[in-house]
Amino acid sequence: MKLELQEIYWHGDRERIMSLDFLRQSVPLLVTAGAEMSTSAYIRLWQLTFENSQLVAKHLEDLAGTHERSVNVVRVSPAGDCIASGADDACIVIWAKKKKQIFGSDKEEEGWGSIRVLRGHMGEVHDLAWSETGRIIASASMDASVIVFEVSSGKVVQRIEGFNKLVSGVSLSRNLLAAMSNDRTLKVFKKGKKGYYIKHSVKDFEKNKLFQDESSASAFFRRLSFSQDGNLLLAPAGMYADTPVVHCFMRKNLSVPSVCYPVNINKSERCAALAVKMCPLYFKASESGCVSGLDYKLVWAVATLEAVLIYNSEFLSPVKAVSNSHLLSLTDLAWFGDRILAVSSLDGYVSFIIFEEGELGEVIEVEQQPMEVEEQTPVKENVAQTTQKNDGKKRICPELISN
Repeated sequence: MKLELQEIYWHGDRERIMSLDFLRQSVPLLVTAGAEMSTSAYIRLWQLTFENSQLVAKHLEDLAGTHERSVNVVRVSPAGDCIASGADDACIVIWAKKKKQIFGSDKEEEGWGSIRVLRGHMGEVHDLAWSETGRIIASASMDASVIVFEVSSGKVVQRIEGFNKLVSGVSLSRNLLAAMSNDRTLKVFKKGKKGYYIKHSVKDFEKNKLFQDESSASAFFRRLSFSQDGNLLLAPAGMYADTPVVHCFMRKNLSVPSVCYPVNINKSERCAALAVKMCPLYFKASESGCVSGLDYKLVWAVATLEAVLIYNSEFLSPVKAVSNSHLLSLTDLAWFGDRILAVSSLDGYVSFIIFEEGELGEVIEVEQQPMEVEEQTPVKENVAQTTQKNDGKKRICPELISN
């Protein structure tokens, strides 16, 4: 494993970078999003190549002309044919390949352009999540709501409210939607016949708060993530016994964390997890692991305010870590297979953690489980304020927290 920090201005004169993602292609294509005060080119597309074992980034094009303010999040669709972006202008833009006229000429060239604008929020959009089919997208906003959109038509399928503060993270998995708010709550919704309804509202365990407040964690991002198999939900900004952690919830019981992963490797007061990103591949299992019921190993990265930690489902502690690689807070993570992990920061730079082949484990093929059937029983309209009590079973083990 090695770290590379590209000393280039990704957006203007070291303007902040709020998010990034990879297009799923054979050649790494990276999308970055953030501020660009001089040209309003808030989204940029880059091609990454290796030259003499060094990673080189080449600017390909700007995705400009639609957003009016800085972009906070960018996410590539599962098929890799669309890019979604959410910004301070409260809009979500869907981008796709299209013919564009060359300036000053009657000729056309293929490039990326906006094909649809999704409207419905009254505040800044902080996070986005595609469904596995790419047919719907969920957005988290500063207006304290989550909106589920139908991508093809741009229609609002459902507005989910009931959060006391801004919603700073959202994730989708089959018929589940999970969202985190700065009110120190994780809410899990399940899709029924009339749309998503609240299933769990997780805030504390045995009268202890499970999530950090805005003063100790990021005020903007709590980017949680379902695993690609749908079995795990990893929630940042967690705390347990005054220790900053990432909480791991099992799909079979999302009312209480099953495992807590400590993130305070440097015992820093600024230690708070703000984003979790799953590696999209499966790996051969070699240990029984602290997450039971898996026939394979899962790998994920956690971004704290100042460090990147790599975990897998077999160990409680991080298997790899990189700290103090940026001057300001980290903002987002993106995987390209199991070889490259891109990291963005408010300091205007992007760093890359590059892994050797097989360094994270032996990649294996796993047959995808069929999609769950949606509930057929009638459900009431969304009641986001409903709080589900846990089943009383103790699943958080103090001995899992390392000193």
